[in-house]
Amino acid sequence: MLEPVAVPFWLLTLLIALAAWSILVLLLAPGMRWYLRRRLNRVIARVNSTLAILAVLVVRDDYSMDAGSVAFGSTPRVASVQVLFVHGMGRSPMSGWPLLWHLKRAGMTTRTFGYAVSVEDFAAIRRRLVVRIIALAAREDYCLVGHSLGGVLARAAVNALPAHARKPCHVFLLGSPQQPARL
Repeated sequence: MLEPVAVPFWLLTLLIALAAWSILVLLLAPGMRWYLRRRLNRVIARVNSTLAILAVLVVRDDYSMDAGSVAFGSTPRVASVQVLFVHGMGRSPMSGWPLLWHLKRAGMTTRTFGYAVSVEDFAAIRRRLVVRIIALAAREDYCLVGHSLGGVLARAAVNALPAHARKPCHVFLLGSPQQPARL
């Protein structure tokens, strides 16, 4: 029972490395979790403030803001503006509900445009979006918000609008590529 046990060197190294890793995780994981959570909360706060700024940008008929017109922490009331949200690839129109909720709270009328890239090609989706934008533009002023591929679609649809159609007041691109990738 008290005889020495022969253990290969690689196994001993592996056991020591695993023991060191577990001690490191036990000591550092709570601090790392706190640090990452704090940074993530800062990012969320910055995005929330950006959403509030987005709602403020579309405030009046002339779409200009002066510094003292909106009190800090208040929800601005906006002119009658429609917002059309175009989601990204692999997402659904529900992916924009937090943004749309803030915009509705600010008094805007929000609408969504859904598509599935697995069923339709880009040109067909763009044609449907152009028809939807023309119908939207016939009613009142409107803004487009596109996330990822939705922003690419929104830009393509605005470029494909006929001359008689009203252009959007603003086009907001959230994470949409501005130029093709270099492959």
